[in-house]
Amino acid sequence: MERVLHVERRLEVSRWVRTVLETAGFEVTTEECGEAAIQRLATADFDFVLVSLETPAKPSDSIIEWIAANRPHLLSRVLTVDMPLRPGGSTMLESRETPLLFAPFSTGELAERVKSLLTVRPADPRRRSTRRGHAMAC
Repeated sequence: MERVLHVERRLEVSRWVRTVLETAGFEVTTEECGEAAIQRLATADFDFVLVSLETPAKPSDSIIEWIAANRPHLLSRVLTVDMPLRPGGSTMLESRETPLLFAPFSTGELAERVKSLLTVRPADPRRRSTRRGHAMAC
């Protein structure tokens, strides 16, 4: 069973995502902020990371930078979720290293995106990013 780390501050959203992904056959771990997600990534192995840009203090960038520096093979298996008209969103999208899914999306669309990204060959860990991340407080 493939393990998914989901980073989301909103309890109702994290419950919905857990239900969708567990129904699709994934094991789901949820963290509500970047610091906790990075600590979890440092101590456990995951096959996929689903990150909301709506988490406090923009931790999605820190999480992705940490993954690039410490688990570069996971970069091709990170999906970032965003609202299409969020102020400042378009600037952030220009520098994204990971696929993006705009809300709202259907139950089936979420499960299919995760499944399709899991079929992508993991990034070569020898091609490490030079970006360095910092853990963010919740």
